[in-house]
Amino acid sequence: MAGHSVSETLCINDSVHGHNVVILIDRGSIHNFVQDKIVHFLHLTTQSTKQLRVMVGNGSELCCDQVCKAVSVTTQGHKFVVDLYVMA
Repeated sequence: MAGHSVSETLCINDSVHGHNVVILIDRGSIHNFVQDKIVHFLHLTTQSTKQLRVMVGNGSELCCDQVCKAVSVTTQGHKFVVDLYVMA
């Protein structure tokens, strides 16, 4: 998350499909992302989407052309349903 100060990024432990995961929350971000390894581990369903390029913390760009729609994420007992773009 290049260009963001530490105060804008939170790291929390959450649950996705009953599995504990670490989620980074970037206050300035408009999309949600997930690593392809997590998608395979959790057996999430993906679908094609318009290609999206994402710059990550080390300055490199990753392409996202898959999305997991309507994934249930539980944070501190509250359930959220979000779309997750897959970073490969």
